[in-house]
Amino acid sequence: MITDRNEKLLHAFMLDRGESWLVPPRFIDEKKYILAPTVKWGVRPENFSFRTELFGPLLSVACIDSCKKASNW
Repeated sequence: MITDRNEKLLHAFMLDRGESWLVPPRFIDEKKYILAPTVKWGVRPENFSFRTELFGPLLSVACIDSCKKASNW
């Protein structure tokens, strides 16, 4: 459910550089309060979704090319 106070979640539903939607956001009710589960692909450490704890139906996926790089994040 989206309320006026949850601006972080609303910002998370915008794409940063290099990101794309694997499962795009969509509302599942007429009043546009309830969001279906959503998957954002290609999230990087400098992106908002990577740096921010979000409480909503959004999974942010970072693509990492090595275990060493992943452990540094």
